[in-house]
Amino acid sequence: MNSITTREFQRLSTEKFQEIQNSQISRIFRIKDPNVTVIYITPFHLVSDIINYYSKIFELQGIENYQDRFHVICPEYNGKFSGHIPLSRVLLYSMEARRKI
Repeated sequence: MNSITTREFQRLSTEKFQEIQNSQISRIFRIKDPNVTVIYITPFHLVSDIINYYSKIFELQGIENYQDRFHVICPEYNGKFSGHIPLSRVLLYSMEARRKI
């Protein structure tokens, strides 16, 4: 989970805070290991084109069963909080997302 937990004044002064929290998306490629399942928790909804893009890369890499081992979850309360709340805190309040995990 990409969550930046710093003091509030630091989060409020950081530009593109949500994008910075999402900067570790390349870790999804650990799915190359057949014993790994990736649950990627994102700070904002990823459009289907982005998910399809990564799925295509998985296919081209010959990664088997990636559909069963790659999951993207966006906490349902993400839009209800300020854009400078750490993802871990938003997930704490998002019961549906935690149930999916």
